[in-house]
Amino acid sequence: MPYLVVVYDVAVRRQRRVRTFLRQRLSHVQESVFEGELTDGQTKALVAGLTPLLAEADSAIVYQWPDLRHRRRLALGTAPDGPVRIVG
Repeated sequence: MPYLVVVYDVAVRRQRRVRTFLRQRLSHVQESVFEGELTDGQTKALVAGLTPLLAEADSAIVYQWPDLRHRRRLALGTAPDGPVRIVG
């Protein structure tokens, strides 16, 4: 199952809507960063649902890895999910 990291930069008035949408599908790991495993169909649905929430000046980036085996994560400082740790 593909592993995704989604980052976004949107206007303040749209942040809540985008954050709520992404929280329903992925884990919220930082202010505007989400991650988690989704199927290919779920990934397509995420992109299709996220796109109309973005205005012309907004942006979102979806990074995708084939699976967890190819993911390496290094969190520095205090992250929402706890202290410094390396995963993978």
